[in-house]
Amino acid sequence: ERLVQNGGKVVILDIQGTRAQELAKTIGEDVQVTVGCVTSEEDVKKALEVAKNKFGRLDTLINCAGYAQTSQIYNFNKDKEAGMDNFVKCVNVNTIGTFNTIRLAAGLIGKNQPSEDGYRGVIINTAATIAYRKQV
Repeated sequence: ERLVQNGGKVVILDIQGTRAQELAKTIGEDVQVTVGCVTSEEDVKKALEVAKNKFGRLDTLINCAGYAQTSQIYNFNKDKEAGMDNFVKCVNVNTIGTFNTIRLAAGLIGKNQPSEDGYRGVIINTAATIAYRKQV
């Protein structure tokens, strides 16, 4: 919302879409929503095409998709290690998804004319405080 209030145009790539679409309706036509996952090359390309076709360019990529499910890596009461499913999903979304969006957006951002300072755009990656929670 603040991005639009400051003159920005926003494309949201959201895995479910419902909440993002509700938010977009309240903000207005400067927000477009595409449903998809950051781990999907096709979904990310679709969102970037929306940005290019609707707004003419991409100046900023904000990576804020994330997945975390706290679980112990080893359960000493049951003498059993954790499964790999949560870890694999976490790596896929948080690491591969972030890299996927960066690599696909970089070319579009790179086509922008440089600003007076020589910048063509910016990529912002976020992290979560879940890293500080006890896992063992």
